[in-house]
Amino acid sequence: MKRYLFFLFLFVAATAIAQPPVERNSAVTNAVEEVPALKEVEVREVAPHQTTKQSGNEFYELHQQANSLPAQKNPTVQQQRKMNDFVEKNRQEDASGFDYNLSVFMAGNYDLSKKEFLERAKVLQPKNQSALLQSVGVSYILNDQSTLLTDLKELTKQNVWNTDDFSYAKDVLTSIPANGILITHGINDSYPIIHLQRIEKYRSDVRVIPMHLLQSSAFRQQLSNEDLSVPETNQVNAQYLKEFCTLNQRSAIYLSLTIPQAYFADIERQLYPVGLTFRYSAAVFQNSELNTKLWTSMNKGVIAKNKSQIGKQLSANYLPVLLNLYSYYKAENNVKLVGDVKNSIRQIGENIGNTNLMSELGVNE
Repeated sequence: MKRYLFFLFLFVAATAIAQPPVERNSAVTNAVEEVPALKEVEVREVAPHQTTKQSGNEFYELHQQANSLPAQKNPTVQQQRKMNDFVEKNRQEDASGFDYNLSVFMAGNYDLSKKEFLERAKVLQPKNQSALLQSVGVSYILNDQSTLLTDLKELTKQNVWNTDDFSYAKDVLTSIPANGILITHGINDSYPIIHLQRIEKYRSDVRVIPMHLLQSSAFRQQLSNEDLSVPETNQVNAQYLKEFCTLNQRSAIYLSLTIPQAYFADIERQLYPVGLTFRYSAAVFQNSELNTKLWTSMNKGVIAKNKSQIGKQLSANYLPVLLNLYSYYKAENNVKLVGDVKNSIRQIGENIGNTNLMSELGVNE
């Protein structure tokens, strides 16, 4: 499983600079065709800190590929067929073994009718990282607080996520208003956030919807029971995200910047950078003054105080809000705050090894 795929939406965020200053706002897209397209930067594609080594390794590699598709969370028909073939192969070799039981559940894409296979796998290898990650998803869906906390603590003990992951996750939660809805992409951008909510009791009011769990009919039903409108399909892709946002546009929906770019193609003009998220809004959303407040409350540790290469890469996701603030402060003729923003962008450029970042973004040195 790839850790996250981070794509800077630079060609999108750059429109912040082109916004009319009178509106003091920067939609993600506003006449994008007028803005020179900037090179797409793949900010992060890192394997988990501890890749599980097992006899069914080919299956786990296939499962990772199926969960790293750029515009959908469901496996393709071919990928699903191959996973099912591996499950059958493991069944024939050792139907009582760990690999078989875990692969049955994983190939089911969070089908809770196969939960017993995951439970058997955990009995056989209670500290196995792959099994624990799957279990976190199940306990989150079922709101099984006891299992969720136990598994998250064990994964933290195994250093699956580092301090930069949690620093970034905290700033993501800080970006969401009270009782807002946050849509995340997969395991590694969702579970540090859930860890902060459930273990550290930080921003438990935010409703987190991990897209990979939307493969589960039980999770979709749970959201429906919570007064959210859920698209009538089990295909979790770009169209699904668009329909979900449209159906629930009266709610405060925020999208994590860790969601791959392809998901935003059809909703660009309804997205506004707010902190480390994109706010979905059918109406014009004034975000600059809000971003000013958020910028002072976020810890921003991965920009200047990162402790790993992961943290350096994560810092690039602060660029959309920084570009919004750059445009806003420049319109206000606030020389000091413009300088502060430029310093942060310059630091991010150093973090990701892009010495031309300032000029590529149209920010004056």
